[in-house]
Amino acid sequence: MIYLKYTLLAASICACIGTKAYNYDLELDGIYYTINASSRTATIVAYPDAEGDVVIPDCISYNTQNLTVVGIGNNVFEKNEKIISISCQEPKSIGKATFRGCTNLVSIQIPCVFNPIIPEKTFSQCTNLEYIAPFEGTYSGIYDDAFYNCKSIKRFSISTHVTSVGTGTFYGFRAQHVTIEDSDKELSFMAPNADIVGIFQIIDTLCWMRKKTTFNENRGKGVLPAKILILSESVKSVGMPFSVTQKVILQSQEPPQMDVSFTTSTYMNTPLYVPKGSLEQYQSQSGWWSSFFVIKEDDASAIKQVSETSGNPTIYNIKGEKIKDTCKGVNIIKHPDGKTRKVVVE
Repeated sequence: MIYLKYTLLAASICACIGTKAYNYDLELDGIYYTINASSRTATIVAYPDAEGDVVIPDCISYNTQNLTVVGIGNNVFEKNEKIISISCQEPKSIGKATFRGCTNLVSIQIPCVFNPIIPEKTFSQCTNLEYIAPFEGTYSGIYDDAFYNCKSIKRFSISTHVTSVGTGTFYGFRAQHVTIEDSDKELSFMAPNADIVGIFQIIDTLCWMRKKTTFNENRGKGVLPAKILILSESVKSVGMPFSVTQKVILQSQEPPQMDVSFTTSTYMNTPLYVPKGSLEQYQSQSGWWSSFFVIKEDDASAIKQVSETSGNPTIYNIKGEKIKDTCKGVNIIKHPDGKTRKVVVE
């Protein structure tokens, strides 16, 4: 009898310890939240039984009060191999390693808000993840291993705000289309490995629009690979050479003066496409462009097509005017897939 009593007590203590480990204020329907009472907001800190197609609540009610769910905390779904998709309507801040190791997760239909960074390991080892809703916020950095081994992603865009990409961020990344958006801000890759393939695996189309890019530990030691490379006329400097297997496309009517080089194989075997009417200028230009064995006209419009089908959403104010970031009042956000929604900023 005494033994049974101690057994029950031990089980009770273990249960309490397991529950308190979440450090939560409220549990509803198997989801654990911390609460900010003054702002009437809630953040998810644990969802241990999540499986299948998960819908994150945008609002919960407790003791006559409505609480807006504004975030998903660190490690909430880490190593959950049961969830297939996750969605919600309203924006959520996302923590460190939130989806790490969700190997069966295919789709994240959440307006993820990142300020000021995309945390480390956030989507690491999501090997079957094909789609992530466009990110929101003005994040300036993508931290270490954030997209490590996300080998099923279809499209990805590095935002105009990003200035730093951490170690291992895109290791094993095999997106079909990657766009590096145009910006005056320098984009810096923190890559200690000499093998640049560790940042980007061979991808179908790499649309490079950033004016200046550097590779802090890698300059001159690796090669940036792509099947199709599209270089915007805004590009001025890239710290490493390119290896392109199918074609290089330039948007500029006149041969731009860029700090860009290519492998000998690219010059010899990969055609350079230039806008109509500019063939002779590229053929006679001394330097990078005239080194291509084959230069052809047209196909330069492809840069517009790629940039329109990838990247961040377009934001409009209540007057229908296009703006860079959300502003106070009503904002209309149009996503690349055509969906629109209203966001009110107080």
